[in-house]
Amino acid sequence: MRSMTNHYIVFEKTVHSVVHIVQGDTLAAAIWNYIIRDQTEAALQPDGAVFAWGVTYPHPLAYIERWHKCEGDWQIRELPDWAWSDPSAQIFNDKGPDDVTQALESCLEKFVKRSPKADAQWFVWPLTTGVLVTFYQTKHLELKILRRYLWTWNGKREKIVEWKGDYAQLAEELDTQTVHMRPGAQSSLSAVSGGVGF
Repeated sequence: MRSMTNHYIVFEKTVHSVVHIVQGDTLAAAIWNYIIRDQTEAALQPDGAVFAWGVTYPHPLAYIERWHKCEGDWQIRELPDWAWSDPSAQIFNDKGPDDVTQALESCLEKFVKRSPKADAQWFVWPLTTGVLVTFYQTKHLELKILRRYLWTWNGKREKIVEWKGDYAQLAEELDTQTVHMRPGAQSSLSAVSGGVGF
């Protein structure tokens, strides 16, 4: 039985904003197809790691974090069938900017209490369960994750827990759903990466 090819849209923002359309039987395959286009010398290892720039990244998302999340922003969403038939589809959607701002402020406060002297940058992943805020440092080609916090909101109060998942869990929980925006509906892209110095 032949597997179905899915389409995804990647929003990449550094100095310029770029939109990519990638295909893959799975989300992992689509991310790999994106990486190959981004770095033609990259090699996928038998264990799922990515070898690029002389460094082995343990997972395709580790490569994305080092070369895209750290440099600006990178998000991926499903490109559903209805997007191809709609004469003007507004298809890219992320966590609301208020959620991201609140998550960042709350997680930053928690991070500073635990690591008051750390000099860190940050980026955000939208998960199906909430907002994952990652604090990190870079050294040349490598990324050092200092802490990750999962921020959730139940409508009345926030909850912040230190997130200890691996890249496989991150890929599984990544929110790639595209919301079908009706004409006149508002959806703004939020800034989901940056830096803080202490």
